[in-house]
Amino acid sequence: MLKVRGVAAILTAKDVPGENLASITLPDRPFLAVDRVRSIADPIALVVSDDPLAADEAAELVKIEYEPLPVVRDPLSALAPDAPKIHKDGNLAYHAKVRKGDVEQGFAESDVIVENTYRTPYQEPAPLETEAAYAIPEPDGGVRIVGSIQNPFYTHWGVARILGLPREKIRVVAAAIGGSFGGKSDEAPWEICAMTTLAALKTGRPAACVYGRDESIIAHSKRHPFIIKHKLGAASDGALKAAEVEIYADTGAYASVGPFVLMRAVVHQQGRMRYLT
Repeated sequence: MLKVRGVAAILTAKDVPGENLASITLPDRPFLAVDRVRSIADPIALVVSDDPLAADEAAELVKIEYEPLPVVRDPLSALAPDAPKIHKDGNLAYHAKVRKGDVEQGFAESDVIVENTYRTPYQEPAPLETEAAYAIPEPDGGVRIVGSIQNPFYTHWGVARILGLPREKIRVVAAAIGGSFGGKSDEAPWEICAMTTLAALKTGRPAACVYGRDESIIAHSKRHPFIIKHKLGAASDGALKAAEVEIYADTGAYASVGPFVLMRAVVHQQGRMRYLT
């Protein structure tokens, strides 16, 4: 791969100077995969080149041997006792409960009870501008990063951890992001900023990375699909008396911002319904 004209470096997990970790809530997602991949979004190696065509050519030459592992496709089956464990601690990333009032009494007082199960699909934010970043090495060993990012402080902390640099050595500039809709608030901005910075520090030259639309769609976690088991009781005059809701959010192979999303879903699952006690 290094023999391809224009290719300056091939970087893998062994080249990461800090923690090989790119995750927000749980330490479950490697920056560059080492011994296994859990989804097609897992980056494995970085090809650094001054020619995009050469980088594509070298990337095609990367040969990886995979041993197929059991897969999990549904959040309900993932919670079964005999389900394959995606992570050593199991497949449940977060569990939250909200309790208020006497639900059984509320249903007993209801004249109408409606119960159903609903499913919502993945949602792709597809902002006008895909994830992008460039990094410029500074004379003092630090780096300046300009990126299409929604949360610059998270990115600043994450890149410092991956690169093993003091935070005062890193300056993150959030450029006009060309839209986000949540897609640039998960690990994808960390990754692209950290990848670009790693390439810049390894080569001693400014580096840039811009995801293509297909890469962008693969890279970030998207809005989570939900399975919602909803039971609602109401009196004949229309007053809502009780609700029992069970929510499953499919956060994929990694937690990402899934716990935050589920927390909001649980808190807001009844909208403007008010419980009288």
